[in-house]
Amino acid sequence: DASGEGVNRFVTSALDGRADTYWWSQESPESAAAWLGLALGKPAMVRCVQLLQSTDPDYSTSSVQLQSRPEADWLHIRSFSDLSVASTQNLHVFEAVKDKPDGAMWRILNYADVFSSWVIVELEFYSDDKCLKIE
Repeated sequence: DASGEGVNRFVTSALDGRADTYWWSQESPESAAAWLGLALGKPAMVRCVQLLQSTDPDYSTSSVQLQSRPEADWLHIRSFSDLSVASTQNLHVFEAVKDKPDGAMWRILNYADVFSSWVIVELEFYSDDKCLKIE
């Protein structure tokens, strides 16, 4: 699932393991307006998120928030700031999930304004803290 999904904005383009495809959000999303998520099918604990944004700073955000949906409402897990542009980052969350319930759906959302559309080239959710065991 994602915000702003429409013509050619397929979520799977950011989850396919390819650097030549991507997902993009609605135009100029304000903080916490654009998000991209994954339904795992069964509750699981995400301990690491791998994120690759656009090479253009106008299509990237400097801050994201990881959220889980163990029940009806989204639960804040951890915020990340000072994100880089055009390099894969491993966002480690294992300390933040110690007392949190497992969630069947996980998402990241932009937590800073984006000048143009937010472009995510790759997004992966991992159940281990080294970003090796993919969910």
